Amino acid sequence: MRTAVIIFTILILFIAPFVGFDGFLGIDLNGQDAFIFHNLRLPRVLLAFFVGGGLAIVGWLFQVIFKNSLATPYTMGISSIAALAMAVSELLLENSLVANKDLIFVVFYIPILILILIGFKRNIARERLLLFGVCLGIFASSAIVFLQTILGNESVSKLVRWMMGGLEIVGYQDLFYIIPSILISVMVMIYYRKEITMISIGEEFASSRGVDIPKIFFIQILISNILVALIVWYCGPIGFVGLIIPHLTKKLLGHDFSKNITLCFMLGGGFLVFCDLISRSVSASHVIPVGAITACIGAPLLILQLIKRN
Repeated sequence: MRTAVIIFTILILFIAPFVGFDGFLGIDLNGQDAFIFHNLRLPRVLLAFFVGGGLAIVGWLFQVIFKNSLATPYTMGISSIAALAMAVSELLLENSLVANKDLIFVVFYIPILILILIGFKRNIARERLLLFGVCLGIFASSAIVFLQTILGNESVSKLVRWMMGGLEIVGYQDLFYIIPSILISVMVMIYYRKEITMISIGEEFASSRGVDIPKIFFIQILISNILVALIVWYCGPIGFVGLIIPHLTKKLLGHDFSKNITLCFMLGGGFLVFCDLISRSVSASHVIPVGAITACIGAPLLILQLIKRN
């Protein structure tokens, strides 16, 4: 099964840059085909692979930390805060001199991250932190609806599309920021993979083996939330990758986080590349948001797994 995962990932990475709604580009690229391949399709495939892999690992990590198989990378409310920051930038401050989206996101996100880290430092029950994330989501959604209702701006459709998740990218400039950030975050998770595996077995077991659980939780929550915030800001909240891929990895390869973390990354990356391939191949007039495809594929897969488990 491990070999099958590797073969699937390699095949989809090789095929995806050449295929789109306008057909197969062909191996001998020249002229317009070369421009499409190098500036549109290849950067998009690379972005999809690394984003999918990052979301898959963070999803599995959060399921271990929160002892909840339904935990996702957005459990802490990061995507909701990013959406609210985007709404404020696009709707409220559209014509303002301070409508810097990156600055607005930092202003919204940093206080939330500090509150989350203080909660972990003070050993607040994880159930309360989950409720904190739910409350953030409800508050952000309500604030966005309020802004949309009051202002009625043309940017509403753009915001709604962004909230579905997307991988629109031209060239490699953004990849120089996001790919190294994902790789560094994943390397930190790999470094602590044995400790996380022992925690997944049981916290008492991990403590008896000398694992500093509060320290591990603090580091992983910090790294994971920064990574998720970065992904959401560039791509929007792409759903179901961080939920279905950890379940699929455990089903196919086993529950050992330390042995399967790299394969989980590959499976998540391959899955998102496959979904992106479908999203830009269905229609010639427009690209379907990749989040809609991941939901359409991920939800039935998850339901099937639940039925088989019962």
